[in-house]
Amino acid sequence: MKIDMNKDFEKDFKSTIWKGLGGMELLSATVALLTAGAVAIAVWYFTRIPPNVCIYMGIPIMLPIAAMGFVKYQGASLWELVKNFRYFFKTSELPFEAEEHKEDLHVFTMASRRRKERR
Repeated sequence: MKIDMNKDFEKDFKSTIWKGLGGMELLSATVALLTAGAVAIAVWYFTRIPPNVCIYMGIPIMLPIAAMGFVKYQGASLWELVKNFRYFFKTSELPFEAEEHKEDLHVFTMASRRRKERR
């Protein structure tokens, strides 16, 4: 019997709530399916298109919601990646104090340079 002990238990043996899905995955799948169903019912009610065609109209709205719970990139969920990218692009300049550049020293801010130039 061979037992590999070098596995990360948090990553390889995730806790599941229902049918192998974790909490965030189950929540996003439920919300995505309910949203797709609501869109299909609304399209059918207002346009009287056949229901099997209306279901296809809910898929483009369902996919981003489902991706929020299922997609992971380098251990971060899609929601965390969006927050990190927004923070990265908002921090335009991270200064440090150096004697040769004292006149160029700016205070760190989350505002963009365009807003500062307008003032």
